[in-house]
Amino acid sequence: MELSAMVENKEFLKCKSCGFCKVGCPVSKAKDYLESVSPRGKMLLLLGLQRGDLKVTPRLAEKFFTCVLCAHCTQECPSGMQVHEILIDSRKGLKDYVPAAVKLLRDNLAKSDNPFGLPDSLKTQWTEGSRRSKANRTILYTTCSYPYMRYGEALTSVLHSLEKLGLSPNQVSSLVGRAGGLGRSLMNLYSRLAAGTDVYTPALVGATQVLEAIGVESGHLYEEEPCCGYFLYIWGFDEDFSEHANKTYKKLKSLGVERLISMTPSCTEALSDIYPRYVDGYDLKVQHFVETVKEGIEERKIKLKVEEPLEVTFHDPCQLARYLKFSSYIRDILQSIEGLTLVEATPNTGLMTKCCGGGGSYEVIDPDLSIRIAVDRARELVDTGVQTIVTCCPACLMNLRRGIKELGAVAKVVDLAELLSHALTP
Repeated sequence: MELSAMVENKEFLKCKSCGFCKVGCPVSKAKDYLESVSPRGKMLLLLGLQRGDLKVTPRLAEKFFTCVLCAHCTQECPSGMQVHEILIDSRKGLKDYVPAAVKLLRDNLAKSDNPFGLPDSLKTQWTEGSRRSKANRTILYTTCSYPYMRYGEALTSVLHSLEKLGLSPNQVSSLVGRAGGLGRSLMNLYSRLAAGTDVYTPALVGATQVLEAIGVESGHLYEEEPCCGYFLYIWGFDEDFSEHANKTYKKLKSLGVERLISMTPSCTEALSDIYPRYVDGYDLKVQHFVETVKEGIEERKIKLKVEEPLEVTFHDPCQLARYLKFSSYIRDILQSIEGLTLVEATPNTGLMTKCCGGGGSYEVIDPDLSIRIAVDRARELVDTGVQTIVTCCPACLMNLRRGIKELGAVAKVVDLAELLSHALTP
């Protein structure tokens, strides 16, 4: 539906007297429920723009960018409005006002085919010692996120530290953009900063072990694995995204790919739900890793058991829960593990999960606000009393780890794939 048509929709006008979405919005809460950054506030600003009562200014545009796109507002809306989709659509007319960090990510994608601007060789580090065949119709799609997130985590920590020194998010992003001209020296800096615990490689290695146990023969594209370009879509670069999606599809087809098993919720949504709207004749089969695992369990291809009794809580990634609707799959998988007890972070679980603060690339856009949201979510999970938090999204892995550290809590965050690999039985 076009935005102009949405404005005429009577349900849209109900936003003026509702506001049910404000309470659950993580950004609204972190901003002390400031009306203009709440979902309702954004809808009313949009209405004003469409009617000509308001004009676009950098300050007004910023309101539409102050959002993690967690879709909690859509889940809560009693009128059934797709609020997050309206916000994404509204950004198409605000491309000239995007934050400096978004421009940096866009430039990196154009130059390096990944938002981080890092070399393709890093995509293969996790495969050292166990290279898999490229010549396979089924591919484990690791995405930019898992192979690069270790470095992204280091960069985000630096951004947050610079913000604490008084630099604005745009100033920080501009500084990082200029540093990118240093080339290899920047890569060396990333490597030194990322020398700590790596939780992303064990997730990818674990995923391959689980798929093998299920009997799924999958390959990997290594340096040739393309970025899905999802962030172009959510930031309103519609033409860029269309071009990128078609280019990516042609590349995957040229490599003989027929099926993608994706590790990242956002990439899964892009490749399964969004690409078909932009690519004529799109015929790739796309699954998230948890779908494949659930099928394997239902077909009794694997048996899972932990060596010692283990209590865990699960953090539902927003896109896995509210976009892809896979929360029940996760529960089925976890409940199939002998010796494991799931302790839910009630009521903020499943479809009502709370964002970690890393949605919509927000950890780069506004590191300080992102970490405040992360701390809030980490506190909810730690309050369950368990010390193992499981999730299945690289951004959630990163931000929850940051939130727990900031909170000073004793808990570890592990990826579902790593947990399952340790629970495999002969």
